[in-house]
Amino acid sequence: MNRAASVFASWFTGYYPDQLRPVVIMAGTGNNGGDGVAVARLLHNAQFAAKLAVCDFDTRHSADFDLQMTLLPQEVTPVMLKNAGEADTFLRELPKNTLFIDALFGSGLNRPLSGDWASLAGLLNAHPGEIVSIDIPSGLFADQTTPGDAIIRADRVLSFETPKLALFFPENEQFTGKWMCQSIGLHPDFPETADSPFCYLTGDEARKMEKTRAVFSHKGSHGHALMIAGSYGKTGAAVLASRACLRAGAGLLTVHAPRCGYVVLQTAVPEAMYSPDNRAKFLSDIPDLSNFSAVGVGPGIGQAPETAKALEKLLCQCHVPLLLDCKPRLVRSAASKYNHDAASEGV
Repeated sequence: MNRAASVFASWFTGYYPDQLRPVVIMAGTGNNGGDGVAVARLLHNAQFAAKLAVCDFDTRHSADFDLQMTLLPQEVTPVMLKNAGEADTFLRELPKNTLFIDALFGSGLNRPLSGDWASLAGLLNAHPGEIVSIDIPSGLFADQTTPGDAIIRADRVLSFETPKLALFFPENEQFTGKWMCQSIGLHPDFPETADSPFCYLTGDEARKMEKTRAVFSHKGSHGHALMIAGSYGKTGAAVLASRACLRAGAGLLTVHAPRCGYVVLQTAVPEAMYSPDNRAKFLSDIPDLSNFSAVGVGPGIGQAPETAKALEKLLCQCHVPLLLDCKPRLVRSAASKYNHDAASEGV
């Protein structure tokens, strides 16, 4: 708890350096509230004008919360609030620019806020002051959808060790604001032993995966990709996909597109070679695949019947890595023919 509070206080004082701005820590009486009490102590030591408001609505305290209360300096006198009515009176007297630290409930919450707690969430959300949540906005379930809206609408969240799954749910954007994550010093084996089907990739991890190129390598040393993309009115999709393919590291790129895309592609992506389809507005065939080391197909190709037949042909003939980005109906149509041919050939 002390490590978590220290990490949060260090981040907070760096992000909000104004020591004269009024700060109010809204703490529950569980372990997340203990984090808040510890943060109040640290902010006081850092000369911040911070007040501690303890929301003691149900008189149940965690042992660590009580221990943190004994560590408060004598100069820090917490405001004890017994119900939402007292909290309402307290909040009304605070300046509009008050910066709230939400330490009511943490990631262990397993039921929606109700009663005085739900009312308090509404009161805090209605105040014009900014809200920063410790680990996760109070009222939000950490790893599943949260029913109702009795949830703190945080402007910023500092999550500990790993981001909580709920931070990635689009419906929670209104509650999580801008969030970031920092380690609190858990054992390095923690991620390996945690039982979870989810993973995420950070920028630092991605940079470690970058492959360096030999000094004397050239474009022919890094593969020849085929991009099958575009149709009339959707040549932009072919342009964007082609640029992405080159940026990802393909040494050579050929774009097979309808003839209507010739001028656009040769102008917007001059690095790529152009393979014209027989048709002007949609794809109806595929080029010889023997010279390509990978194939991407789909962006902007539309759903013309001739295009579906070309996709069938591609599925039957392609023997290199293949990336599909197509409408499900188009893929199902092509795959049904492919599966029938494959079965007849004993594949």
